[in-house]
Amino acid sequence: MKKNLPVLSMALIFSMFLFVSLQSIFAQQVKVEKILYAGPFKMATPYISDSINANGKSFADAALLKSFPLSEKYFINSVELQADTAELFQFKIPKDEYSIHFFKFYISGNQFNKGKIEVSANGKFEVYVNG
Repeated sequence: MKKNLPVLSMALIFSMFLFVSLQSIFAQQVKVEKILYAGPFKMATPYISDSINANGKSFADAALLKSFPLSEKYFINSVELQADTAELFQFKIPKDEYSIHFFKFYISGNQFNKGKIEVSANGKFEVYVNG
């Protein structure tokens, strides 16, 4: 039994090292510091948006997001926005009209990983992941 003690202690040390190193690998957070911004693009709402359709449902503002096609052409004249000290991106929005704004950023990895993207905003938004 005394002969196996160094082997067991080495195995225990190795497993602890492996556990700590795996935690550091999988606990990485990537913060986006620069994004490409395109917009604002004016959107038109239906003329009578408070009436109901044939199914008995009224128009919802969230439907505007689905009516605008995704395309790379919107980023031809895009500008690069830098995050401020609070890690927020500032841009101007028109107050009187509906408009859509496009943002793009890239995250690349050197191996296959499972991840989570967290986006917060004070308006309606959709996230499209290509990849």
